[in-house]
Amino acid sequence: MKIKIISKTDIISVENELNKWIEENPHIQIIQVYPYTVMLRDYFYGRPDEVCNQWSEFHWTIIYTERN
Repeated sequence: MKIKIISKTDIISVENELNKWIEENPHIQIIQVYPYTVMLRDYFYGRPDEVCNQWSEFHWTIIYTERN
C-alpha cells in the first residue's frame, strides 16, 4: 500500500487535484480516503482565541495500491 497526501486551502482544489491524479493514474486502486480539515485560529492578546472563517486547510490522505 502507498499513501498520497493532498493539502490545499479550498475544498474544490482538493477535489480537482484528486480527480486529476486518478485520471493520470488509472492503474491505482484507492483503498481509503481520509479527509481532514484544520480550522485556523486567531490569538489576540488578553482575549480567547477565535476561529478564522476565512482560513481553513484541507488535508486528504489517500491510501492506495497499484494494480499489476
